[in-house]
Amino acid sequence: MSFAPIQTGLTRADFKPFVLGVDPPTTPALALGPVSPDPVRGRSRGGFTLARSAHVGKGPADRGFAMRAGLRYFDVADGFPAPDSVATPANSAS
Repeated sequence: MSFAPIQTGLTRADFKPFVLGVDPPTTPALALGPVSPDPVRGRSRGGFTLARSAHVGKGPADRGFAMRAGLRYFDVADGFPAPDSVATPANSAS
């Protein structure tokens, strides 16, 4: 920080910077887009962006399509995948 009063306060309080032993956040698997119209009255529409390409479907036909197209497949009944599972190609046939 470069705001002098804050720096002075931190120095007086004998503040020592430190790094927690946690991993940095991963890229989110889902990023929500803007909602329109804004403000919402009645119906609205919102978009989203996936971190990686994937085919989301329900049933054997969708799974087969994804496999033939070389896409990762996620069944909607299993819920939305965690960021780790989207990033690994090994999950394409699961």
